[in-house]
Amino acid sequence: MKEFKEILNYFQIYLEGITNQLVEDLKYIAEHKPFRYLKNINDSDVRGYFFEYDYEYFNINLYCLDSDFNQVAKYIKLPKKVIEESKKDALIPKRMWDFEIEAEETYSEKGYDEDEFYDIFDDYSLEKHKIFKDWFLKCWKQMAKNTEIDKKAYFSVHDSNCYTDLITMKEITESEIIL
Repeated sequence: MKEFKEILNYFQIYLEGITNQLVEDLKYIAEHKPFRYLKNINDSDVRGYFFEYDYEYFNINLYCLDSDFNQVAKYIKLPKKVIEESKKDALIPKRMWDFEIEAEETYSEKGYDEDEFYDIFDDYSLEKHKIFKDWFLKCWKQMAKNTEIDKKAYFSVHDSNCYTDLITMKEITESEIIL
């Protein structure tokens, strides 16, 4: 459907518009480590950074973990500044959120049967997540060009067992992570 391609193009433009903000946030975190550690914890206890994003809202949360995969600091939500176009409490643009709701509510009126629509919607969702992941990795690479990273770092959708190692840019499973 043409509308799905158009909203994906809009999503790419939206993300490009907030690239500098995320790159600056990532750089600030790498250089200043502004974490609120739990009691009796400090930076030397941190073995890795885990950037996870929400499947629906695309919120990015950064978790600091120790060698036993325990969270050792309060998580940080990224990007730090609220994006005006985003859905309240979400990184996804409100326009995109509204589009998806309307598409699900009106597909039969547009001549699609349920199976056909959800095949299209599944393809759309996969592409949307690919766009988001590619964007985050691009931001990370841009930040890492001139910034020293002294911890292991990983990126994934929330509750996934597949991660992107942000140092090697390789896909790995949870069992392959060594902190």
